[in-house]
Amino acid sequence: MVAFVRWLGPRWSAALGVLVAVALVGGIALQMAYPDAEWRQSAQVALAWLALAGLGVALMARVAPSGRRRIVLAFSPGLALVALGVVLPELADFLVGAGIGWMIAAQIIFRSPTSMTYQTAVRHLHRNELPEAIAVMDQLIEGQPDDAEHYRFRAELYRLQGGLDRAQRDYERAIKHAPDQPGGYLGLAELHIQQGEFDRAQDYAEQALVRDPSSWTAPYNLGLVADRQGDAASAIAALEQALKARIPDARYRLLAYLWLARAYLRRGQTPAARKQLEVMRKHDGALDEWRVLLASEQAAPLRDLLARDIDLAARLIDGAVPLDALTAPANEEKAQ
Repeated sequence: MVAFVRWLGPRWSAALGVLVAVALVGGIALQMAYPDAEWRQSAQVALAWLALAGLGVALMARVAPSGRRRIVLAFSPGLALVALGVVLPELADFLVGAGIGWMIAAQIIFRSPTSMTYQTAVRHLHRNELPEAIAVMDQLIEGQPDDAEHYRFRAELYRLQGGLDRAQRDYERAIKHAPDQPGGYLGLAELHIQQGEFDRAQDYAEQALVRDPSSWTAPYNLGLVADRQGDAASAIAALEQALKARIPDARYRLLAYLWLARAYLRRGQTPAARKQLEVMRKHDGALDEWRVLLASEQAAPLRDLLARDIDLAARLIDGAVPLDALTAPANEEKAQ
């Protein structure tokens, strides 16, 4: 459930939570206020329909275009059956159960073989068999050449392999096939960050944010870019937006607080910087997550980009270096 909420994003999770709460509270209120009313059950079924329809809309908004057909095939008949329960209250229990059952069963019946192909590619990835994982995606793209998500995922594999030019081409193809989706733009932003091309990275991250304003990833990348460029004001604005969007993983929150502390220190706001350091100390367990992650062979791009920040965060949390180390030059910081 937690993973689903993270995938759905804060905006859609909040909206769906409100609908579910309205359906539950409204249903209980109707039961208590009008226990004998003939229309009570129909009203309760209508509230349930509203919550289920909201779930369908949220899924349609979050899945890639290629996955929307499966959502329609699952929810259209299911919602129709539940709606019949409104006008046929004597059959409401059966119809609502059948409708929900169809929605669940349809996810299995209409499950695309594409998901199995991705699982095969991911297994190769976990074994560090990048050429084999890429070959699996090559075959998938050959059969489904218009799916933007296939290109985005293959681009990630190319990045891990060090094939940055090929990764860039695939991200661009992802944008071509799904210009309204943020994935390709985010990929290009991260690719240019990896290459130290921060102006281009900023441009793509901003385009990703336009397409998904509720995302934490785009403002997080903008905060990283602003940190590297020494733009304290922009770093603060972007990172506070990312934190407000609820960065899901503690290890990413840790770095956001580190960059915020540096930005405040650059602006001469030492008390605010110290406050960020105190929050960092509550996330010290994330350091172990970073160490495990960076030790893997697939983490070379992350090591080059973030290892120094993670090491500095560890020394700040332990008190091995003063807060001023955040803005010290690299060689001076190392000496401390």
